[in-house]
Amino acid sequence: MKKLLALLCSLTVMLSACASFRYKETGTYVSSDGNLKRQTTTVTQVTSDGTEDITKTQELDPTVSEVLTTKNVPTGGLSAGGGNNLSFGEMTLADGGENFTVVSWNNTDMPALLNAWIGNDDGVSLDYMYNVERLDGARTPNGVPINFVNLECGSFDAKQAYDNMLAGGEDIDIYCVEPDYLREYADYDTKSAPMSSLGFSDDMWSDSFEYVQNIGRNGNGELRAISWQACPGGYAYRTDMAESYLGVTSPEEMQTLVCDWGTMEQTAAKVYEASSGQTAMAATVAGMGLAAGSYNGSFTENGWIFEGTLNAYDNKALSFLEMAKHWTDSGYVTSAYQWGDEWYRLGVENKTMGYFVATWGFDIILGGDYYTDPTGASTAIPPTQQWAVVQGPSLFYWGGTWMLVNSRTDNGTDCRDFIAATTLDTETMTLIAESRGDFVNNKTIVQTTYNQPKSLGGQDYFPVLADVASKIDIDYTKVSPYDSTISSEFMVAVSDYAYGLIETSDKTVESFMDRVAERVPQVTIESNYD
Repeated sequence: MKKLLALLCSLTVMLSACASFRYKETGTYVSSDGNLKRQTTTVTQVTSDGTEDITKTQELDPTVSEVLTTKNVPTGGLSAGGGNNLSFGEMTLADGGENFTVVSWNNTDMPALLNAWIGNDDGVSLDYMYNVERLDGARTPNGVPINFVNLECGSFDAKQAYDNMLAGGEDIDIYCVEPDYLREYADYDTKSAPMSSLGFSDDMWSDSFEYVQNIGRNGNGELRAISWQACPGGYAYRTDMAESYLGVTSPEEMQTLVCDWGTMEQTAAKVYEASSGQTAMAATVAGMGLAAGSYNGSFTENGWIFEGTLNAYDNKALSFLEMAKHWTDSGYVTSAYQWGDEWYRLGVENKTMGYFVATWGFDIILGGDYYTDPTGASTAIPPTQQWAVVQGPSLFYWGGTWMLVNSRTDNGTDCRDFIAATTLDTETMTLIAESRGDFVNNKTIVQTTYNQPKSLGGQDYFPVLADVASKIDIDYTKVSPYDSTISSEFMVAVSDYAYGLIETSDKTVESFMDRVAERVPQVTIESNYD
């Protein structure tokens, strides 16, 4: 009995110490007279002296009436049957807070990850849009009430909310950001904590994709953010058009025709001619920009900010500017704008043979999830065109969500355990991959888990884009907090030039610099045309 009590009292210490152990929550919430009162938890500790199983009973909030079943719920440094056996370093963040608060701009990711973490799926497949109500009354495996905050806004709009919450000292433990503005938070100790402060070491993510880690680093190379997913991109094309216009019957054949931008331009000319000028090779200039480098830093050799000055005259950037103009004038890319109704209809209406698209977009963009007919009415039956995906002419990623830990969190243990479960535990990550089709940030899982979006009709895209994700090279030393704004303004200028709204490339560069000067006054602008 004394041994049992000692183990129970030291459980929290064990979870934060540098030790090798496993932990599973395999019991059920026990209801007495219809009220939830007790939780039975089985804890398995693996030590050098052997293995001992202990059971503890934890008092829960009696006002919570829903009876839930938990199963194989991992916490940090533990294994839920996934083969993990992690050893953590010292935890230097505060602990013991009343609520574990996770904040995001929408509810498309975090509720699912939280439910997967606490075993709250109850045998039900986790769909793309998640049942937030399942988190009502939910607690972390450590017994802390979960508070999920949905800001219900766009990603960029969430920045102001995050700034207000952090500046005001509001309760926030983990919050979600996109790579476009991640450095605005990762570079500041008042806004984020290094993963090492939770006891993580970088080598724990040795099976993750390197580019995902590098995006999450600050200017000093310190890992501040991590994601459970990767979002590599490729070129998705209509298989019937490829066969009709190019005689292509397999993705392997198609890849040889789009293996680089020069070869793809020659293929675009054949498609344009074979379709009598009705079908473009690519959907939008913006899509070309994504593939060519607006999100992975490859528009320039030395980064957008070089020695404190905007690198507006980089040869790679100027080459893309002229390529976009040439492709538009030649009919190799349409003049549609991304995200508009016309964009979704291009592939359905035979106006383009392909899109540059990332892992999350196969059903959304290609499968008709957001398709509307020309009258503006939603179609009752989604389009049934057949697509396939190849790597395309360049390596790129598009989007993704990274998790940051508030440096003033008061729930360090739960932050660590949640991040460990969703980015390191193979069982939880496999559940996420299989149930919602996420391209998870784990090389082994995406090579061994089969995924078949409805739009690809049998093609397993995981191995195709796993190779892309493995080769993407992000040099975090060339990334600045202003890159997303600069890239956005560059693509506005490129589109204006391609669509004939600006007459010359010189005026386009001047317009680009003017827009950056207005939006990013911290950056020095030097013009060659003064």
